Amino acid sequence: MTRFLQEDHCGSSQSGIGALQVPLQIFITLSIMKKIYEILKEFFFYSGEEKKYLGSKIPDLKLEEKESDSILLVDLPHVSNQLVENLAVAKYLSDEGGLKPCFYQPNVYYANRSPWIRFIGRCVSGYMKSPRLAKRLGFSHGLSLSSVSKVDFYKRDKILGEALKSIVSKDDLIDYKVKNVEVGRAVYDTYLRVTKSVTVDLESSRLRQLLDEAILLLCVSERVFSENNVKCLVLGHSVYNNWQIISDVGINFGAKVYVTFNSRFPPLHAVHENRGLQTIDHTQYRKAFSELSEVERVRSIEKGKELVENRLKGVLDDGVVYMAKSAYSSDSEHLTLDVQSGRRPLVFMLHAFSDSPHIYKDMVFPDFWEWIVQSLDFIRDRGLTKSYEIYLKPHPNRFEYEDKFISQLDDMYEFINILNDDFNNKKLVEFNPAAIVSVYGSVAAEFTAMGVPVILCGDNPTAAYDFAFNAANKDAYFGLLENSERLEVDKEKVEQVYEFMYMHYIHNSKLSFDEYPFKRWRPREVTNGGFNCRYRDFSYPEFSRQLDRFFHENS
Repeated sequence: MTRFLQEDHCGSSQSGIGALQVPLQIFITLSIMKKIYEILKEFFFYSGEEKKYLGSKIPDLKLEEKESDSILLVDLPHVSNQLVENLAVAKYLSDEGGLKPCFYQPNVYYANRSPWIRFIGRCVSGYMKSPRLAKRLGFSHGLSLSSVSKVDFYKRDKILGEALKSIVSKDDLIDYKVKNVEVGRAVYDTYLRVTKSVTVDLESSRLRQLLDEAILLLCVSERVFSENNVKCLVLGHSVYNNWQIISDVGINFGAKVYVTFNSRFPPLHAVHENRGLQTIDHTQYRKAFSELSEVERVRSIEKGKELVENRLKGVLDDGVVYMAKSAYSSDSEHLTLDVQSGRRPLVFMLHAFSDSPHIYKDMVFPDFWEWIVQSLDFIRDRGLTKSYEIYLKPHPNRFEYEDKFISQLDDMYEFINILNDDFNNKKLVEFNPAAIVSVYGSVAAEFTAMGVPVILCGDNPTAAYDFAFNAANKDAYFGLLENSERLEVDKEKVEQVYEFMYMHYIHNSKLSFDEYPFKRWRPREVTNGGFNCRYRDFSYPEFSRQLDRFFHENS
């Protein structure tokens, strides 16, 4: 009897499990179908609003057929606002230079995936919404997943084998180059972004995959560039695998490389004129300023002073318009810091950990996480908490997923205090901080103008000046931290701040964001496809006149 009862019980349990499995399978199937629908919607179809506005722009953006042997390659983003901006710039440069307009689809990495994904990718690549629109306007295929050949895989395997032997540390990865192409930096920043991490794991299979993909793109683009006379590249970025690799290869082959929607100021950033970086060449600021007439220099200092004073009042100027809100605008009347007697605040301004940390020439630390962890370890091990109250202020533009890492820091170090990200920076000055610490933040000029020393540790926009304390290596950096209470702002150097503010934010700005038709960095409109359709008031004839003025002033 017992045996039969047990069998009945087991049969009952199995039927119950089976009953649960059915809705679970349905849920999984529906989830997969929803994901497929979202991918199809994002990469293959425009919204009704997008179709309406894109259709009205096509006549102006259409290109005349060119038989030139010289080629222009334009990057095709899937966000229509960025796509129209790229295509409009490409049309202008194609017409001006008589270049054959071709497009670059940043999907070569699919060649590294499983055979069936590679096969499907090749089949559908040309039918995605961005290349469909580009072809309709007269652009031809230039470089994509379809360009990959067996020769590229053979060459990739050889280079990859050598790379894996040479990269044994994070610094090795950052420094890894192939023929002046910054493969390591591209891989490092891509890894942080796609894995939502704060530092790299050198043993990660994902890191190896990204290195593999970067080297494959290098091999494909080198072959395509050697077989074709590519004179110009129009890209949305010049960081991350999909863009930094092809940007560096283009420069190696003598092409002009322009970044559009990720340039600091509209309409363009000439990467080929700026050390191959997406950031402006600040090393020339002092020389360029000295070449101004005496009257111009006086006026420029006045403009720079006015700019920094307005920023400290909470004004979001074009130089920081990308910020969600001003760091100096929140209500500060009731803000306070709990500083114990005998200590002074030492405030670390955190960066967005996974937002392309290697946009400048070099950094003392491999990434932002290593910077803050090694800084806090040093403070703990040297007993500096006896002299300093340690505060960390999160970056207001950080990614939401980075909050867990900030909480992790709070758990790791009991002596730190985490400020709200909207804590008014100006209020900090009232508590007499020993120093403000950053890797390369805009706070360098702002706090120096308020009389607070700023410690930096890497190439940064203020590097041509010496009003901030910029460490060239770890020993110098840790020395500044340990002795930060002795640091003082040299009042005679404050005028350098005004010069820097003028050179970095005014002299380099050729077109205001208000004038620019693509409304970069403006608040996202969440209804009626507004974010994607910010080009609805765009007029190509007017835009081409803006580019005329831009290139004329920069010639």
